[in-house]
Amino acid sequence: MILKKIKIHDPYISQKEKNLLNSTFQSHNWSSSYGGKNIQTLEKKFANYIGCDEAVAVNSGSAALELSLSLLNLKNKDVILTSLSHVSIANSVVHNGGNPIFVDIDLETLNISEDNIKKKISSKTGLILLTHFGGYPCDISKISKLAKKFKVPIIEDAALATGSSYKNNRIGTHSFAVCFSFHPVKILSAPKGGMVCLNGSQSKKNKKLLVARRNNGIIDKNNYQVNFPGWNYYMDEFSAVLSISQLSKISKMLKIRKEIAKRYFNELDIVNKMKFSSSCAYNFYWILIPNKKTILSKMNRKNIELVTYHPPIHHFKYFNKSQKLPNTDKASKSLVLLPTHPNLSSKDIDLIIKNVNNLI
Repeated sequence: MILKKIKIHDPYISQKEKNLLNSTFQSHNWSSSYGGKNIQTLEKKFANYIGCDEAVAVNSGSAALELSLSLLNLKNKDVILTSLSHVSIANSVVHNGGNPIFVDIDLETLNISEDNIKKKISSKTGLILLTHFGGYPCDISKISKLAKKFKVPIIEDAALATGSSYKNNRIGTHSFAVCFSFHPVKILSAPKGGMVCLNGSQSKKNKKLLVARRNNGIIDKNNYQVNFPGWNYYMDEFSAVLSISQLSKISKMLKIRKEIAKRYFNELDIVNKMKFSSSCAYNFYWILIPNKKTILSKMNRKNIELVTYHPPIHHFKYFNKSQKLPNTDKASKSLVLLPTHPNLSSKDIDLIIKNVNNLI
C-alpha cells in the first residue's frame, strides 16, 4: 500500500477556482497591461481586507519589492535587511542602486530586531527593509521609533504574512509600502502574483507611479507616453481571478493554519520552535533541530515532506560581504519547515508530530 504524500505546500482550491479559470479562458481576456476588470477588483478587495490606502497588483512578490523600492532614491545608499530570506529581497536593493547591509536575526522569531538594526544603522542608511519570517510579525513599533530617529523609511516584505497582524492592525497598514506574494507556496495561491499596499498622504500619487512602472513606464492607454523607465510587471487575469477566490476564503484558511501551528507548538518536544501567536498567518511552521539532514531524509521515506529554507543571502558569492551573522548561520544550519496548509487532516498532523518527536 502506497501512503499518501503529505506535502509541505498545497493550494487550497475547489471546483470554484476551476470554473473561474475556465470562464477566464473562454473570455479570451487573459491579460491587460493597463489592468483588466479582475485586476481592479482584486486591488479593491485586497485593499479593503488589509485596510491600506491603496493597492497595486503585480506579477510577483519580487516585482512588488522592486517597484516599492523604486519609489525611493536609494542610489549608493545602505539598505538594512535580513539575510534569512529569498534572494529577491537583496536583488531589489541592488537593482534600485542600493547597497545591501545584512543584519543578524533574533533566534526566538528569526526576524531582525531593533537591537541588531542599531548596530548597522548610520547616516548612509536609506531604508530599513523588514521581512516577517514565516508570517510572524517583526516588532514594527520599536523599529519604527529607531527609523524615525534616523529619518529612514521602512518597507515591509510581507510575502509570507498575508493575513498576519501587528497590534490589532493587519500587516500592510503600518508602513508607506508593504509587499505581498501570491504563489502556490504562499497563503494566497495563484500561479504567480503579488501586491503592493500603499499608505499615507502620497499613496494615490505613488499608485499612479507604480501602475505606470509595472507597464514599462507607459502612463495610460489614452496618453501613450513614457516619462521614466519601467518594467513588465503587470498581473495576468488568471492569477487575478484565483487570488480573488482565495481572498474570499482567507479567514477559513488562516483559522486552519493557526490551529495546526498551535498543535505543533503544544505537542512537539522541541525547545527551539516557532512561537504561537494569533497574530501570525503561519505560511509555514519552523523548528530548529541539530540533525536536520537525517530527519528530512527519514521523514521523506515516510512520505512526509519537510524541507529546509533557502541558504542565507550573505553566503551567495555575489552578496558575500564577509559579514558575521552568528544567529543567522546558526539558525540556517538547523532550520526545518513543517506544513500548515489547509489541506492537512488531523491524522496528517498526528503523523507529523509523532514522527518528528520519535526522530529528534
